[in-house]
Amino acid sequence: MTNAAVVSDSRYKLEIAFDTDPQSPREWDNLGTMVCWHNRHSFGDDHSYSDMGDLLRSLITDSKMYGDSLVSYVKSGKIDGLRLEYDKSNREWNLTYYDDYFKKWYSVSSLV
Repeated sequence: MTNAAVVSDSRYKLEIAFDTDPQSPREWDNLGTMVCWHNRHSFGDDHSYSDMGDLLRSLITDSKMYGDSLVSYVKSGKIDGLRLEYDKSNREWNLTYYDDYFKKWYSVSSLV
C-alpha cells in the first residue's frame, strides 16, 4: 500500500494511506438517521416525513429519547432556525422553523 503522506517529528509519526478495500460504515455501524429531501435524487435513509416541519414536529412531540430536555433546549433559542413560542390566547406552544429557500418562518404545529 502506498502512503499518501508521511509527517513526523522527534516524537510522532503520522502516515496517511489509501484504503484499498473501503467499507461503508452503514454496513457495520449506524450512528443515526439521515433525513433528506430532494426532488430528483434519493439521499439518506428511508423515512415518511413529508417535509422539514413534519420531521421537527415528530422530534419534539414523539421524542422518548430526549423528552423534556429536548423541548427545553428548543425553548432556549439556541437552535438556529427553530423555535418554540407560547401562544397565551390558545394556551399552546407553537413550533416554527425558518426556511432558507423562501426566507420566512413557518409554523409547524401546536404542542399542548
